Amino acid sequence: LVYQYNKERCHYDGTLPAHDYVFIMGIDIGYNDADAICILAYSEETRSTYLVEECITVKQGITPLADQIKALRDKYGVSKMVMDTGGLGKKVHEELASRFELTIEPADKVRKVEYIELMNDDLRTGRLKARSDSRFAQDCLKVEWDFEKSSPDKRKISDRFHSDICDSVLYAWRVSYAYMHTPKKIAPKWGTPAWVKEEEERLEEEALEYFTKQEQDNDPYSE
Repeated sequence: LVYQYNKERCHYDGTLPAHDYVFIMGIDIGYNDADAICILAYSEETRSTYLVEECITVKQGITPLADQIKALRDKYGVSKMVMDTGGLGKKVHEELASRFELTIEPADKVRKVEYIELMNDDLRTGRLKARSDSRFAQDCLKVEWDFEKSSPDKRKISDRFHSDICDSVLYAWRVSYAYMHTPKKIAPKWGTPAWVKEEEERLEEEALEYFTKQEQDNDPYSE
């Protein structure tokens, strides 16, 4: 399988934990395939990224697509929208910008396989969350590598099953900054060995700063 979703690690019930979130929209368009839109959420207060909503529609025109994008943008207060602009997507992207005044960034598709593996790291560690009954979760169990057409230095995804929503999630995940989260340091309890060690280190640093300053103040050649 290409995507390493596992419901034991990645499933959440659809309710976001109580944090302040930034919402991102990923868009993968098609006609014979489907237009797939996803909403991801991340917060500076957690390392996880959440798939909040997905919208998959077959054979729709550009006006209904624009209406979907606007509705989801307004619903979540989306801060960034990214879209596959390869092939037909370039013309659609230009139409969405000129006719519907939608500011959508082209999705970064360079080194796709490498970024799939990076996203898989978040899936394997449960840091990318999605409902187990979501289309994304279901499609992750169907998208496979084509080993017959792959080489040691270049892997190819099989044509046996195509997932629009997996591409949409990948585009949005690439601009999620959840990986920058730094857990808050928890102060050790007073009187514990950890507290004593921390106090010793703090006093040593203060003493070093004090005596260093004293030497500088007493040095006639110091500026």
